[in-house]
Amino acid sequence: MSNAAGCLVLAAGASRRFGSPKLLHTMADGRPLIQHTLQAICESGLEVVVVHKPNDTALINAIAPFDITLVENNAEANRCCRLA
Repeated sequence: MSNAAGCLVLAAGASRRFGSPKLLHTMADGRPLIQHTLQAICESGLEVVVVHKPNDTALINAIAPFDITLVENNAEANRCCRLA
C-alpha cells in the first residue's frame, strides 16, 4: 500500500440545485469549471481520479486534455467500485 496522496473528484452528480451541469459551466475565460479545477489539482502534483456518470460524453470531452484516471459511477447497475 502506498502512502502517496491523491485527489478524488466526484463529478457524477445531477446538479439539480444549479439547474445545469455546473462542472461544464463556462467561466469568464471560456473554459468550463472542471478544467479550472483539474488544472489546479494537476499543477499541485497530486494524482487525480475523476468519478463520472455513465455516458457523460460532454464531461469526458471537457477533461480529455488532462492526464487523469476516469472511473465510471455505475450506481444504476447496483454495483460499487473500490479505488485502491
